[in-house]
Amino acid sequence: MKRILALLLFLPAILLARPFEIPPPPLVEAKAWTLIDFNSDQVIASHDENLRIEPASLTKLMTAYIVFGALHQKLVKPDQTMPVSVHAWHAEGSRMFLLPGKPVTVNDLLH
Repeated sequence: MKRILALLLFLPAILLARPFEIPPPPLVEAKAWTLIDFNSDQVIASHDENLRIEPASLTKLMTAYIVFGALHQKLVKPDQTMPVSVHAWHAEGSRMFLLPGKPVTVNDLLH
């Protein structure tokens, strides 16, 4: 009797079950991107995955990560000043409008 009741309860679920449909790739406004399953390392979706692009925000995040580690280890202090080199001043990319040779605090560089 229990088996028949269990069958009657699960029969609608089995009959109404639909196969899993793979959704379309997400709309991403980027030149190239890749979505990877963390557990299996399987590529789920991608667009121009072989296009070489210089990192932008990732570089800033990793720089901040290293600086926060140095702050935690007390290798640098937030109010410690750093000189701005001419090479750094001429570098392409985001700007803070710093002047070469003028010192700037670690705290200001992080903000």
